[in-house]
Amino acid sequence: MRESVGRQRKTYPGVTLTLTQLEAAERLYQRLRDWHRSLATLEMLNTQLPGFDTHTTLLKTTAINGLMATQIFALVPMAAHVQDVLANVQLETAGPELVDKIADFQHKNKKRENVSFASKFAHFFIDPDRFPMKDSFSTKMVEFHLGTANCVQTDQNVFDESYATFVQNIERLKKRDGLDSVSHRRLDCYLWFAGKYRAFLEKPPFEKQKGAEAQPANDQETQEEITKREFLDTSAPQCVADLAAVVGD
Repeated sequence: MRESVGRQRKTYPGVTLTLTQLEAAERLYQRLRDWHRSLATLEMLNTQLPGFDTHTTLLKTTAINGLMATQIFALVPMAAHVQDVLANVQLETAGPELVDKIADFQHKNKKRENVSFASKFAHFFIDPDRFPMKDSFSTKMVEFHLGTANCVQTDQNVFDESYATFVQNIERLKKRDGLDSVSHRRLDCYLWFAGKYRAFLEKPPFEKQKGAEAQPANDQETQEEITKREFLDTSAPQCVADLAAVVGD
């Protein structure tokens, strides 16, 4: 399922994002059978159990956490928090600040990184095009394409990992590269898939840090087998060509 990698503080000059890359990622994305089972399950849950009463919100919180690997441990308190937040906003008009409100949660005086969970909850159960999913794959890919100098954080001279800032950076990227008509859901498909694949290849923005130890050969072979099954599922020429197109360099 969707998982994240650690955030690295490194600057990038910016790389144009093309429609060809988006289309290649979409074709490859359709091959991820396990992911589509999860997607279909979440969509069914949203359709069959609309609304956010106590039991429904807990069920939806548990589903996101389990299928999307968001690592929320205090599920019942988080669900109660989500229910309280949603009861006090206009869901039809709420913007990115809603995700930051959901993410602003602590349990037993401890606060964890909850933006990934909050964005995925809003994406699947409120509006997929209004709320793109944020994890470290998508966050770093947006910065990689937009360029560090063009990010909101650089303009304001702050280190800001908020969801609202992430969405602003996405909008800047879409406008710059002529992708205004591309939906958030469609762009999300590329950001996650390309991020995951580039991380496997150790290409920017997921290059190995200096001093990092190489994996033992048997671990590398195992990872190759897993990646081939997950990314390719076949050796079809079109699939190989699409992987090359997604990387774009």
